[in-house]
Amino acid sequence: MTSTVEPLVAVVTTDLSAVTRGRFVAESKLQKTATTGVGWLQANLSLTPFNSIVDPNPWGSSGDLRLIPDLKARFRTTHTGSATPFDMVAGDIVELDGSPWLGCTRTMLKNALAELKAATGLSVIAAFEHEFHVADGGFAPAHSMSFAALRRADPFAPNLMAALEEAGVAPEVVIAEFGDEQFEVTHEPADALTAADRAVAIREITRELARNAGWRASFAPKTAPNAVGNGIHIHFSFVDEAGKPVTYDAALPGGLSAKAGAFCAGVLRHLPGITAMTASSVSSYYRLKPHSWSSSYTWLADRDREASLRICPTVTIGGRDPARQYNIEYRAADRHRRTDAQG
Repeated sequence: MTSTVEPLVAVVTTDLSAVTRGRFVAESKLQKTATTGVGWLQANLSLTPFNSIVDPNPWGSSGDLRLIPDLKARFRTTHTGSATPFDMVAGDIVELDGSPWLGCTRTMLKNALAELKAATGLSVIAAFEHEFHVADGGFAPAHSMSFAALRRADPFAPNLMAALEEAGVAPEVVIAEFGDEQFEVTHEPADALTAADRAVAIREITRELARNAGWRASFAPKTAPNAVGNGIHIHFSFVDEAGKPVTYDAALPGGLSAKAGAFCAGVLRHLPGITAMTASSVSSYYRLKPHSWSSSYTWLADRDREASLRICPTVTIGGRDPARQYNIEYRAADRHRRTDAQG
């Protein structure tokens, strides 16, 4: 970085089409902004990924809201190659009196987690796997998932891991994936809200790092009809109020506990409606088809990557406890909107 100007911090929200939008303030003004936030408006939820406004919509040109930054959800790194730091804070959209606004996606998640805990005493632990393609990289051909496939993009992968680590995302692994110029990055499990905030940061940091290398990173489910698909795999498990894992029960089929099994049954029952949100573009269903190692059917399976819900493997090497590793992977998700500008 070479800039001597004061850096800006973005207060952001991610909408129903998975586009992250927001407003920027000077870094020195962030603490002041934390109390009353920045201006926002209802009609922003009507913005499409194609830079148009849905018409008609319930709000038109009327109304005002506030976007309040959650300073615990700040992601800052100097490793993207930009002149100033990448600095982003997830926010909650509220009414002018501070009450929650019904259209805030982050508040929807908070409410759902609170309702689950009130009904069951359980909290969700989650992590995201992100697959993405890099366009305009000009990479030499390489074998899928090979050492050479990752090294040909050097120093992209170590820079990405360094940026995510500095930002507090807690990255775990970066790999060259099956597709040509396709990669995957994962992060450590966290409470569900933190994991969702991290997912947003991962996408934006990855895009910025690629852009500064002269490339374009796309998380679109399909970058071309015959390309290998990009999924977002959401891993989840449950802990009780004492923090004890409750997803695993060695005595039951697949090791899936009764409570976790009931939750999975609900997901499967409502999967057609859920995928309207998690895989809502036409190109999503070019990916979600049989024999694509994606979730083409409504089913739960033990370690099968064609399943919508996959029971993930546990490792007992060194006496590791299966209960603390045991999780379910929801595979019918992607960063589902795409424009010519970015995926």
